[in-house]
Amino acid sequence: MSKKILGLIVSVALLMVVLSGCFLLPQPDVYPPLVTITSPTANQSFTVPTLSNATNVTVTATVSAHSPIQSVVVSLSQNNQPYATVNAQGAFGQTSGTFSYTFKSLPVGNYYVQVEAQSSAKNPGNASQKFSVVSAQTAPSTVSKYKAPVVSLINVAPNYEGKYYVAQQQITFAATVTNPNGVGQLAVSASVNGQTFQPSSSNPYTFTFTPTATGTYTLYVNATVTIGASTVTGSNSVVINVPYVMPSVTVLSTPTRLVMATSTPASFAFTTTQGVNAYLSINGAAPATYTSKSAISNTKLNPNAWNTLTLTFKDPWGYTVNTAVATVLGVQAANPANTPYVFLIDKAGHVVNTNDWITIAAGSNLDLYGYIQAGSQLINSYNLTQQYFTSKMLTTSIQGPGTVLSGSYTTPQNIVPVKLLAYLFDPQVAPNDAYVTFSINVNNTSIAFLRYDVAPVTAAPVVTLSSTGTYEGVPAQVTVSVNSLQPVTGIQLGIPSKVNSPFTGYSTTTAYSNAQNGTNSMSFGYNLIEPVSAVQTYGANAYGFVYGTQNYNVAFYGPSGIYT
Repeated sequence: MSKKILGLIVSVALLMVVLSGCFLLPQPDVYPPLVTITSPTANQSFTVPTLSNATNVTVTATVSAHSPIQSVVVSLSQNNQPYATVNAQGAFGQTSGTFSYTFKSLPVGNYYVQVEAQSSAKNPGNASQKFSVVSAQTAPSTVSKYKAPVVSLINVAPNYEGKYYVAQQQITFAATVTNPNGVGQLAVSASVNGQTFQPSSSNPYTFTFTPTATGTYTLYVNATVTIGASTVTGSNSVVINVPYVMPSVTVLSTPTRLVMATSTPASFAFTTTQGVNAYLSINGAAPATYTSKSAISNTKLNPNAWNTLTLTFKDPWGYTVNTAVATVLGVQAANPANTPYVFLIDKAGHVVNTNDWITIAAGSNLDLYGYIQAGSQLINSYNLTQQYFTSKMLTTSIQGPGTVLSGSYTTPQNIVPVKLLAYLFDPQVAPNDAYVTFSINVNNTSIAFLRYDVAPVTAAPVVTLSSTGTYEGVPAQVTVSVNSLQPVTGIQLGIPSKVNSPFTGYSTTTAYSNAQNGTNSMSFGYNLIEPVSAVQTYGANAYGFVYGTQNYNVAFYGPSGIYT
């Protein structure tokens, strides 16, 4: 290979490295630092001449992280009691380094040290180690005549899915303690990585703690029996591994229905805890791994149809943590015609053909979505205008926040979104059909129409009634439900009667709806309290009318049973 070719290869490789550094955006750090305690070693002993002597012990740890190291904290406990918490010394601001701290004059005892390192990641990394300071001098022999309490095997309940341990979620552990002496005062406590806990119940003694970060945790249960001036102690311990924090997901945004007709990429935005992965399924197809804000290509969607995007979040063990669903309209790849292309569809998936007459019942809602795709000329502006004819007694309005009715662009567009929310209302006095036209305009030129033939309402409202509290001496509650395509302006019930005479204490009630189409439900409270003798002698029925056309009948009960 010639020197010129070799030089060219090296130049291209260097250029690729430079370009990758220019265009790859930094990603947030999600990995906790890796901490390794190099000194003291596991269960190392430091010997001093006598029981009263002390010694210096230096704790050294190496830290490796994916982002600059911000802090390294060393926590020391002695004989299961907190001793000191200090900041280690080292080269901060780097992604790796060695950190240390020297504890002065440590007396004879058993020690537990934990080193916790924090970087830009959400969760810190940590490591722990045991060591001891022992005396070369033999302590005076003191043989107690009492037996030490027995701490049984510690039961630690998994705090996630009944199988695993996670951080930032409470863990419960318990142990049974036996005092073989039968006398004396028994005291039981627990400690986890130097932090002391008191029990919430006895035998079994139950404790709770919440691990703040991933790592290894040693759970001790300590028991002491005091008999006069003598004390005897016993303990047991168990080690658990906490590999992940509690799996969680925060969904920041989901794709909108018409995102494919805009310049905004279709994507889900979210954050997760470490170990949680996202999988995207389109229209029920096999899911694929998905990362936050990754663009979803229109080529993967069915054109001119609603597409269901299902994002499933799974924890490190495969359990579903959360699900996000979005409905997105796919657009056609291109418009081969010279004239603009218009596509409209409702939420139910019915495609609306422009320039055709569409018959629709008065009181119906239009809820249309779609897009306009440019022909030979790009789109500088577009709008929708409405026309209605007062001679036909038709009222038309376009309503709703976020309604997309128009747009203008400094940079011409190939595709723009269209959304139309309209309510078509035909008063009952309208004798004939009416019609309404929406004109779709692009670059100040009408390119298509939406033409609706609106039929007046002929069917009467459907009224149903139900009642509660139909016992003698109890006020009755009558609920009136009205289903009407036409907005309901008011409902009035006639006076109920009993043996052709009004009930005692009755007062009529009129209720008014919120003047919208669909179902209107009102409740009427009646003071229908009758003397016991009247109900027993005559029985009781309440009946009346709604709008003077529909009768209702309510039976009332007395102490001896139903009277109708």
